[in-house]
Amino acid sequence: MLCAKAKRQQQMFFVAKAKRQRQMFSVAKAKRQQQMFYLCESEATATNVFCSESKATATNVLSVRKRSDSNKCFL
Repeated sequence: MLCAKAKRQQQMFFVAKAKRQRQMFSVAKAKRQQQMFYLCESEATATNVFCSESKATATNVLSVRKRSDSNKCFL
């Protein structure tokens, strides 16, 4: 997925499933500068997915919720 406000300013998002039922979320402004994020489902509801820089941090950077009436996700 490619997100861009302008042609000169682009952010790449890569999503890949890990072997341990964990999803990896990589954000990169440039190929040489990448930050890794881990996605895990919330314990309260199975539809919320929170993104944090590491497993130890409790700060939520991104929240994605899946709509119950469709398979589409929104931020």
